[in-house]
Amino acid sequence: MNDMKIRKDNVEDVLALSAVQTGILYEYLIKEDKELYIAQISLHLKGKLDINVMKKACEMVSNNNEMLRSVFRWERLQKPIQIILKNHKVPFGTYILKNEPIHEARLKAEKLMKNEKSNGIDIRIEPVKIILFQYEDDSHDLVITWHHIVYDGWSNMILLREIFQTYEKLLNEKYPEFDKKAKYKDYIKMCNEFKKSNEHKMFWKEYLHEYKANDNLLRDIQGNGKRNITAEYSFKLNEDMIKKLEDYLCNKRTTVADFIYTVWGILLYKYTNISDFAIGVTYSGRNNKIRNIDKTIGLFINTLPLRIKIDDSMKVDDVLMNIADDKEKMLNYEMSNLIDIKEYSGLKSDEALFHSLVVVENYPVEMEKWLDNDEGGLHIESYCSSEKNNYDLVLGILPSDDYTFLIQYSRDYYTEEYIHRMAGYLNNLLEIILNGTEDILIGDIDKYTSEEIEKMKTLTNDIEENMDFDIDSFL
Repeated sequence: MNDMKIRKDNVEDVLALSAVQTGILYEYLIKEDKELYIAQISLHLKGKLDINVMKKACEMVSNNNEMLRSVFRWERLQKPIQIILKNHKVPFGTYILKNEPIHEARLKAEKLMKNEKSNGIDIRIEPVKIILFQYEDDSHDLVITWHHIVYDGWSNMILLREIFQTYEKLLNEKYPEFDKKAKYKDYIKMCNEFKKSNEHKMFWKEYLHEYKANDNLLRDIQGNGKRNITAEYSFKLNEDMIKKLEDYLCNKRTTVADFIYTVWGILLYKYTNISDFAIGVTYSGRNNKIRNIDKTIGLFINTLPLRIKIDDSMKVDDVLMNIADDKEKMLNYEMSNLIDIKEYSGLKSDEALFHSLVVVENYPVEMEKWLDNDEGGLHIESYCSSEKNNYDLVLGILPSDDYTFLIQYSRDYYTEEYIHRMAGYLNNLLEIILNGTEDILIGDIDKYTSEEIEKMKTLTNDIEENMDFDIDSFL
């Protein structure tokens, strides 16, 4: 489809937008940042690859997933819509760079990938794009760039699995079979029915009773609010820390997410001395009763405020249990709209429910077959991903990738040295808790910390010595 015109006989369905999609569209239209909500994943592949078969596989997968055939319209309409097309080929571009020196070829590919993001995406025409780079050393980069309004991280794993399964079937001259999918309109219908009930309104009013916004929570500097420049800082846990973390989760019978929320909550309290605040946490949206929703590509994820109350007299376990309990209760209201929640809380329009977002990517990967090189065929040697959202401060954790911690921050509100200190403090908190001192009082934590924490208000130059740090390898 090379223009805005859509033939009537090519329309499969016309849907309203979900609440989350509506919010993203609003940001898409008012922000001047073209990279906002654009996500990209790059898979570095090794082994023999048939480009034509891979292209065919991508076409078949897009045909089997309605949201990959969706485009969005809003001009001269009372409400925005998404149009599911009967036939729509996701753009598939190829760059043959095998006749160029590998270093120069990779630099060229990296520049092209960055351009895909910086040029933005026109969701009216092509919300999803795929590029395949071929290099001289029998390697390729498969790059998928998409707008978050179409699908979430869980969906991305479904997409990748289906692409590789289909490629393998076609290569062996077998017809691929696909999982049955849920319809996105059924999800939107369920969201609308959920909103009509008063139960969620009563829950959020009670949950956020007497909650006060903390507009300057954790901000290092006062910026201009444009939030067009973001930066990242990452570190990985070493093997010893990973083993201790897994033992801790098993002994406490808790989840990675609840543990990370606890540690982040303690960090915010220590930095600000604010004892009642909220952080943004994500829910997959895959827990409702729609059949096959766990196998469906679409935007089901939602962000909700997790309220944390903490003081010096509490223990780490106390904070952890409160968070786990609240998380379980909120699960029944994961389809709530953030705009509605803010209204129920009584906050003013210019006040924020929270300023930091914590994302623990715990969706099923199921890519082990193509990550393993035992059979010597086509496999994923490495991969990296990125996405720019509208939050000032985001802590991301990838449990499936040796527990990579990423802090993404707005340079309008945080300096690099401040984030580096924060990363050092976070790393030390993890060590304190995982070394068996979780029974200490929150107020006594600093007595157990290393010199790094005692100097948390000043710049430290030796953070890397306390971490297994590798920013270039962050995915």
